[in-house]
Amino acid sequence: MSTQEGKEDDALLPFFPQPERGETVYSLISRYHLLSGHPSFRCSMRLISDRVGCQPAAEFPSFLGSLADKTGLPLGYLINEMTDVHYYQPFLAEDQYLSLIKALEAGQTEYSQTWLGSRANRIPLGRALQFCPECYEKDVEQLGFPVWHIEHQLPGTVSCVIHRLILHRINKNRKKACLPCFIAENLRKASSPNQDTISNLIADSFKNHDLRFDHQRLLNVYRHRLFSQGLLTTNGRIRQSKLRALLYSQLGDLQFSEIYRRLRELIVNKRYPDCLFYNPHSFHHPIKHLVLISALYKNWSSFVDLYRFGEIEIQQEEISRNTFPVQLSDQKENALRALKQGKSLRKAAEETGLSVRTVGVIAAKHNIPISLRPKKIYKNLERTIWRKLLIGASARVIAKSYELSTGAVELILSKHSYLVPLRARIRFFETRKKYRESLIIIRRKHPELRRTDIRKLNDAMYSWLFKHDKTWLYSHLPVSVPRRDRYKGDR
Repeated sequence: MSTQEGKEDDALLPFFPQPERGETVYSLISRYHLLSGHPSFRCSMRLISDRVGCQPAAEFPSFLGSLADKTGLPLGYLINEMTDVHYYQPFLAEDQYLSLIKALEAGQTEYSQTWLGSRANRIPLGRALQFCPECYEKDVEQLGFPVWHIEHQLPGTVSCVIHRLILHRINKNRKKACLPCFIAENLRKASSPNQDTISNLIADSFKNHDLRFDHQRLLNVYRHRLFSQGLLTTNGRIRQSKLRALLYSQLGDLQFSEIYRRLRELIVNKRYPDCLFYNPHSFHHPIKHLVLISALYKNWSSFVDLYRFGEIEIQQEEISRNTFPVQLSDQKENALRALKQGKSLRKAAEETGLSVRTVGVIAAKHNIPISLRPKKIYKNLERTIWRKLLIGASARVIAKSYELSTGAVELILSKHSYLVPLRARIRFFETRKKYRESLIIIRRKHPELRRTDIRKLNDAMYSWLFKHDKTWLYSHLPVSVPRRDRYKGDR
């Protein structure tokens, strides 16, 4: 045996269990620890990974490469068979998916949730592990031990698609090994048809991941069903209020889940599902698409069949201009030409397919005189509004004080592009001042509070300062309680 081979053999753990089909990485590591006899879970993790503070129960663990080296398990198997990477695959472009795989191979998973859209889309990260009581009994009978199943951990899954039971939840704990446990019959709750529909659809999308969606084709498939259900206007615009009402009712018996509660908030705030259609270049978390698919098509197979083989036929006059957009630069050139010919904003907008607001911005940037309805803004008033915009005043407040529309004030703002970053900076300093003062007041009124208590008292303040003003925050927080003393008061 060569020296190199001897080193590789030495690096392998002397014992490690074999993974079961559909088992998660955390489940496998937990079984290893419980069988190893190590005094603590930390000891077991140190043998697997040299990284400090790694999250064994994370959706994408950062130690998969090290785990492959120490156990002899193929790295590709750990990624493709023991994580939910295929949950995201259909909704990622090929280069994005390859970047995700490379990040998992290299252990660079710190920002994966950021660019996968969980944070930008305000989707809560999984704080708990889920299991089915019936699956627990089946695993114990057939395998001799329980496991955590990947399909139960997929974002948005709330019920077991086999046994039609609501999944039980156990909070994640990176300091302990944990496996599913026995649940008494009287504590098991049957799932509703709606809960089974969304869970089945998520499971089917995960299993049948050999598909990568073309975004424009995907939107057209959505519009096809919206059209058949009367959710498009005669000129092809989406009836957003009715679609929101449909989705809101769809999530009614799902709101015990953090993810669906958040989606209902986005619906109320009119940010979903509008974002899927009018912000096409951003990556939207798969759950936003899956909920819409569930509401429109009920099951994955009928949706995929239409996407792959269906002929999307909607009359041309009934398709929104957003469905088959012409090049925006050409539209703007045509609008500018029409304005120079003396045509009105509305006439130019009608001819080019742009909104009146966009044509107004084009006119302002090229100093083409236009008549603003219902009130003309004269030069002296425009100068006054410019001054207020310069010092950071809200466009809405300015519009109200001069009895103008907010769009008219924003039109003036668009003529002075240098104001946008300046106003953002002003808002930053104003927000920082507000939150700093809030923290100082809290510390003055409640000097006995710990850092955790302060965060619970005003989480928005704490999170903003932590992200944008961390040095100042830490210099004004109470002294950190030593780790060994943190939970004495809770015992």
